Amino acid sequence: MDGRATMRIGISGPVRITHTDGHAANGTAVDLSSGGLAFLSEVELTPGALVELTFRLPGAERSGPVTCLAEVSACLFYSSARGFRIGTRFLNMSDGSRRHIRRLVSARGPREARAAAAV
Repeated sequence: MDGRATMRIGISGPVRITHTDGHAANGTAVDLSSGGLAFLSEVELTPGALVELTFRLPGAERSGPVTCLAEVSACLFYSSARGFRIGTRFLNMSDGSRRHIRRLVSARGPREARAAAAV
């Protein structure tokens, strides 16, 4: 792990970001933990801002998207082509979605950590 409080796994997929003022933007998920989601977006977000995130969990395509309130914890310029890397912390989420994320991270996390260490 990289010093964060929770183990993260790499994921990829669309994320819909809706600001509290109703404006929406799109992003691409890059990693997931039981505590939050990181994604790339062309839109810069202010740390501390509250956003609603909608995304799908890997392996749960039939169960529909996860929608939850999150707080922006970090926003760093990533590249001119991809915009910003934004870290968020989940504030509320259904118990079922949270359980699925924990299972997914526990199953894939150790395998991804071993693969990264071998590189």
